[in-house]
Amino acid sequence: MCPGACSSSRDVHDLTHPVVGELTVTQQTFQVPREPHQALVILAAEPGSPSAAPLTALRRACGTGKGGRGVPTTTGTSPARDLGTGA
Repeated sequence: MCPGACSSSRDVHDLTHPVVGELTVTQQTFQVPREPHQALVILAAEPGSPSAAPLTALRRACGTGKGGRGVPTTTGTSPARDLGTGA
């Protein structure tokens, strides 16, 4: 992915979130050789998996847009509805 610039590792984790319940996510960690005490860690659900929709609901509840850059969503729904709480 970034030849000569970084190394990465990949793991799969089963998590229990207090609002959306069970999630299976893939964690990819990129090590940066020039900054040995820093790493970029990415957690994602496989598209179309049972964990994808709950993870999307959590992203929306946090007010981040599709790119996850802190851009508010414009769906017109409340985060509580996205999370299935019915509020």
